Amino acid sequence: MEEEKQDTVEETKIDDNSNENNNINNNNDNGNSENKENGENNTTVLNNEVKGKAKGNNKKNIIIICLIAIIILGVIFNISNNKKNNTENYNINIGEIPVIKYYNVKIHIDFTENLVFSKYNVILSIGNKKETLNHGENKDIEISLEEGNYSLIFVNSENSSIKNETTIDVKNDMEIGYKIKCYSDRISVENIYTDVNEEIKQDELKMKNNKSEYVHKNYKEVIKNLENLGFTNIKENPMYDIIFGITEEGEVDNVTINGSDTYKRGDIFKKDTEVVVSYHLKKENDPSRNNENTNKENINTSNENQTNTENNTANVQENNNKETYNFFTTNDNETAKKGNYGKFSYVKKGKEYNIYWIIDFNEGYVYNFTEGNGETTYERIKIKSGNLNDGVELSYKDSSNAWARYLHFKYKNQPHQLVIVDNDYFEHEFSTTSLKDALKMMESKTILEP
Repeated sequence: MEEEKQDTVEETKIDDNSNENNNINNNNDNGNSENKENGENNTTVLNNEVKGKAKGNNKKNIIIICLIAIIILGVIFNISNNKKNNTENYNINIGEIPVIKYYNVKIHIDFTENLVFSKYNVILSIGNKKETLNHGENKDIEISLEEGNYSLIFVNSENSSIKNETTIDVKNDMEIGYKIKCYSDRISVENIYTDVNEEIKQDELKMKNNKSEYVHKNYKEVIKNLENLGFTNIKENPMYDIIFGITEEGEVDNVTINGSDTYKRGDIFKKDTEVVVSYHLKKENDPSRNNENTNKENINTSNENQTNTENNTANVQENNNKETYNFFTTNDNETAKKGNYGKFSYVKKGKEYNIYWIIDFNEGYVYNFTEGNGETTYERIKIKSGNLNDGVELSYKDSSNAWARYLHFKYKNQPHQLVIVDNDYFEHEFSTTSLKDALKMMESKTILEP
């Protein structure tokens, strides 16, 4: 019985346990159900919150996108305006940028060769360009330069302290010629021509030659050349001075334009400017000699007017002699070429006044004065030694007043151009002028002996 009771008790316990478990399970089921419901509710709430947040985020995103779009549109608009402004500014600036134009400059160097001394080379500098000029060799240089003034510097390649300098003004294409010569203490630079490519007026012409290219040629050829240039007022000056036939008949002695023979290639003249071509002919063909002979015959056949006729004949002879002389000297052409006898007169014409030099070998003095600037005195300087081919040296009483070292013909045996070398070794060119007029002007002034 006790065992049965125990079994019953155990079964009761088991049932109680079972019931407890069932209750627990039920409670768990209820809890799970509640939890499930709560979970579902929480999920619903969370979803609602998420949806709400999503809606809020969507609004924010839309606002941000709109702001970004506005910013992008603003940037694009600004870029477009900037491009437009930059284009306008660029176009304006393009118009304001100065156009740099280069001109072609051709330089010809005529390098005089020394036989023994001072045979150094010369370095020519112009702008950033340097050229070596070999002694005694002519050279042509071509360079492109902007508009402006430039210095041409000639320097002894062995001693940089010996140099010379000249300037050019570049405004157009141009061709320039220089003649240079080396000395122990200097380099002489002479401008041969300056030919600028520029427009000239219809009534003007440009020289294509220097005077030296006409001398010693036949006068007919020279006159034809001058006519082809455009000169319309050409006069002939025959000089009947050929006696022994050394000089060719018709050979040109000189060509003056507007009274001067210092013109150069590139100079511009009016077409109607007076041009005088002087040339040599045989003395025996001088028509004035025939007149002289006729006058002499008349003298011999006319006893009544013998005295008057003789006087007239003397005047004719005097005039004939004067006609055979050059107007700038008392010498005939052959004697004038020697440069050591008689009188010579030269002038250097300026814009405001002229400078005159008279050389008198007979008296042993040279005279110089100016005309046109109100100066009333002239200088008389004694000739120390020499002739005009090799150089005439002057003697000053007071050497501190001396400015001219010596005088010489520009070309040997060609008396139509005089060069005066001053104390700084600069050369000044003078051309022939009327001796009669020069003496008359000098006589109106008072003497000054330096």
